[in-house]
Amino acid sequence: MGAFLKALIESGPGIETTLRHGMSGDVPEGLRRNELDAGFFLGDPRDYDPAAELSDESATKLFYGSELAQLTYRVVAPPSLASFVRGADWVQLASLPWIGTPPASVHNRLLARLFTDLGLRQNIVSQVDQEASMVAMVRTGVGLSLCRESIALHEQQAHGLFIADAVKISTTLSFICMEARRGDPTVVAAFDAIRRVWG
Repeated sequence: MGAFLKALIESGPGIETTLRHGMSGDVPEGLRRNELDAGFFLGDPRDYDPAAELSDESATKLFYGSELAQLTYRVVAPPSLASFVRGADWVQLASLPWIGTPPASVHNRLLARLFTDLGLRQNIVSQVDQEASMVAMVRTGVGLSLCRESIALHEQQAHGLFIADAVKISTTLSFICMEARRGDPTVVAAFDAIRRVWG
């Protein structure tokens, strides 16, 4: 983030930056309301684009984006549930207790799509809106949670959490803006800075 902001400020005089931290799903809404010029987004921006549902390939996309990285998410469990999670597939995991997240969270969007496609209902016993709180609840034995693989591996080493060994989900980290604002000088400068920093 620091390298990106430095590159953006160096892009030209008069660019002011304001950072907002929130859930990934808040970014498309902020872009639509013209509250944000651009933002980092986890998942598929088409989830927030009504035109993406249309089969007409000539339909104008709502968002423009640059893919930055592929991220893998893993299911972490408290040690008390390790025997239920070991070797379990998504069908077996669905009925176990889960820590849920709000709809704007990438965790929610990834799992909701997956369980809906399987015709299953996730057994959510508690809901939180911060990844740190999710992991803390797993540590105390409340239930399962989805988290980035790097965090899952750290939690396994540092706190003995169990990582489900038979399942994982991948998603994309992108930098996005409204397609209609793609040519705005500030947005162009932001994408130029992203390209310089992310390669």
